Amino acid sequence: MKKIELSILIALISCSIFSQNHKYADNITFKIDKVKELSSIAVGNQSWIYPSRGNKFVVINISIQNKADKTQNIDLDNFILLNFKDKTKHKLEMVQTTGIVNFPAKIDLKINPKKKKKRRLIYIYPENVTPKSIMLFDEIINIYAKYLK
Repeated sequence: MKKIELSILIALISCSIFSQNHKYADNITFKIDKVKELSSIAVGNQSWIYPSRGNKFVVINISIQNKADKTQNIDLDNFILLNFKDKTKHKLEMVQTTGIVNFPAKIDLKINPKKKKKRRLIYIYPENVTPKSIMLFDEIINIYAKYLK
């Protein structure tokens, strides 16, 4: 019985964190759709890239929505992956579009009025550490719920 209650609690926690909209700026919100760890990333023309030894890629899929009546600029470089184990901040390495084929995208993103865009934020992170949080400006946002699923 306790195992069932625990799994329901975990499901509720993970759903509430990932369905939650976070504020980027006035009239701009974002949501974390998925977090995963990869040992390689496809970059096109049947080419793959690999992180340096002892590291992995952490990919965070986000949806950004512009609720304003004018085009907004977003600097994706403001999303920083935190490592509480050794107290380091990992900057964004690469941005890709999302979909069946992931294309390279710009770090500076323009979103038209009342539109939504999805992006893959890619970081290089130590292999033996589980990422738990990102920092946006001064706010720390938990991404650990991915590992509870």
